[in-house]
Amino acid sequence: MTAFNQEYDGDIGISDASLKRLMDYDWPGNVRELRHAIHRAYIMADQQQKLLVLPENLTSPFSKVAHQPQAGIRVGKTVEEVERELIESTLEHFDGDKKQAADILGISLKTLYNRLNSYGNVEL
Repeated sequence: MTAFNQEYDGDIGISDASLKRLMDYDWPGNVRELRHAIHRAYIMADQQQKLLVLPENLTSPFSKVAHQPQAGIRVGKTVEEVERELIESTLEHFDGDKKQAADILGISLKTLYNRLNSYGNVEL
């Protein structure tokens, strides 16, 4: 807040409830996503009360996470189908970077290649 107040010569604060929302949110992106959310809220701040105005949805409109299709775990799907969907979604998120995908999935790169090979039509 101090940085934005200095940059914009303002005196905007944050309510305890808004601070709690920011702290409770998972922030699936990174620190930049948090900074952007606060910046957007600062721009929309209530000038009379001098408080941030947080949006209903804290997800960044620019976040890859926000635009990912949600993998559906539903009754009737096999563990193999869910695993494949998770691997493919993770690879898509990391733009095909298999090393990053394996790291985030907690499996070895060799295991990832073995799984992809077993799917047959997935590009290696």
